[in-house]
Parts: sequence; structure tokens; C-alpha cells
Amino acid sequence: MSAPAEQTVHVVVIIPKGEEGVVKPANDRTLYTIIDTLNMPVAMLDSLKPIPCAVSAALGHPLKMARWPCNENKRRNTWANGLSLEADPEHADFGRVTYRKITGGVLMAREDGADLEQQYVRAMLAYLATLRLELREHVRRAVEEAEEKVEEKVEKAREIAGRTLTKDAFREFFKMYMKERVAEGGSGWERVKVDW
Repeated sequence: MSAPAEQTVHVVVIIPKGEEGVVKPANDRTLYTIIDTLNMPVAMLDSLKPIPCAVSAALGHPLKMARWPCNENKRRNTWANGLSLEADPEHADFGRVTYRKITGGVLMAREDGADLEQQYVRAMLAYLATLRLELREHVRRAVEEAEEKVEEKVEKAREIAGRTLTKDAFREFFKMYMKERVAEGGSGWERVKVDW
């Protein structure tokens, strides 16, 4: 009699990649990143002690994240920074990235334990990148106007969160983003369900 199969789950890893050998203009600040799906034993994932990703929960897709241990990469993982965005409009750090200098690989998994498709992570990272300027401006204004009443700051944060950090806002972006990827010939996008 054979031993029972080890339970596994699909997770997504985000690894910053070097630019060695890439010829590009001096003003090109393109970030190169590998985003891939791995089939990982659930016990191994649990041993990494992943923490909840609050911004993904606000967008209706609760994820958890952990450092990717099988990677000696010490490059700054700028793409993963957005995943540590403070999404609670009541919090004093709303709109700020809580982990500014994430280095090396980051592993993402669904909170519900189901398989995660890399397309969700790609779309979420792209969506958070589109919000970066608006949130940065909100944080800048909050710092400059330190005397402003706390209630006014929270009200503005609630307005931004209510418009941008919701399941509906992300769903609309995801549909558009998916349509663009399919039109470009991107593989795997046509089978992705928008909601889970």
C-alpha cells in the first residue's frame, strides 16, 4: 500500500530579475520581474508563516504572502511593494506602503487554500501600480497639511478607498486588463474567471 499523496496547492512567486545583458535607453526604468506559478506542498506553505495581504482582501481576493525562501536574490522587489499597501482608510498610514524595501522573492497564496493563478497576481500588481500616483498624492497632502483635522483626512481616505479599493473597482479593471492580454495573445487569460 502506497503512502497518501501529499496535499499541494498552486501558489505564485514574484522574483525580481536582473537587467544583465539587456540593452535599453538610460532613462528607461523598466523593472524586470518573473511571476510564475508553483505547485507547493501545503505543509511547506504553512511553515513559511504567510501573513495576510490586506489590500488584496479589500479588492475582494484575500491573499497571503511570505518571503520566497529558495532564492538567494537580494534585488529590491519593487513590484511586491504594492502588496503591503495600507488599505484601511481609518488607519493613519492609509495609502502608504508598509514594507518599503522588500528584497528577493515573494510568495503569494489564496487565504482560502484554493489554487492561485498568476493572472490574478499580475492583474492585481498592475491595478495597484495604476493607483500609486493618486495614493502618493493623498499621502503627500496629508503630511503637508498636518494641522488638518483628522476627520477630514479620514473622510478623504474613505472616499479614495470607496472608489478604488473595492471588489467592483478591481473587477472592472481585471476585465479590461484580461481583454487586453487576450488581444495581445497572452496565454491562459481566456480561461481565467473574474471572480472567486
